[in-house]
Amino acid sequence: GFNEVRQTKLIGIYTAFKQHFMRTALSEGSSPYYVMQTPLNALTPMLTSPPSIPSFSAPLPIVAVAILYQEDRYLLQLRDNIPGIAYPDHWGFFGGHLEAGESPEQALLRELIEEIGYQPPAVYPFRTYETEISVRHVFHAPLLGSTDRLVLGEGADFKLVSVPEIEAGEAYSEVLGQLKPLGNAHRQILLDFIAAP
Repeated sequence: GFNEVRQTKLIGIYTAFKQHFMRTALSEGSSPYYVMQTPLNALTPMLTSPPSIPSFSAPLPIVAVAILYQEDRYLLQLRDNIPGIAYPDHWGFFGGHLEAGESPEQALLRELIEEIGYQPPAVYPFRTYETEISVRHVFHAPLLGSTDRLVLGEGADFKLVSVPEIEAGEAYSEVLGQLKPLGNAHRQILLDFIAAP
């Protein structure tokens, strides 16, 4: 019953700790015989430093985003003010995470249709930015037609932002009636794009 399960678990834990301490003793020059013959109650004070668990890193999230432009203005989305999302209440690019089996370009085209109902005739790779929190594939394409045709499916607002607004790091939202900051990463990518030959 319960006591047998508990005893089995304790024996497993005891065995794991003995193996750990034997490796430690051997690396420090102690006798493996002494470590293996040490009773459990003598090991108890040492149990405060259990064997280390190897660390691993999960793969970084991969996103694809679009620099959509008309002449010298760039379409940005005012992200929802929701805790837990990247850059809440900041201006940023349209785009999103790759789904299983998608290429960055396929993900971007899907996201543009979902977020603003727009499908550019083609998108062109700009750069890939890798940080400690994500891999961001950046594409660019002209925004054809009027922004009146766009239907905002995600976010609080959207706007064609000017170069001076990008340089200042903030833009006015007509919907909210307030100046809102550009996400730092988005602003830097736009500045890189503007400066590129």
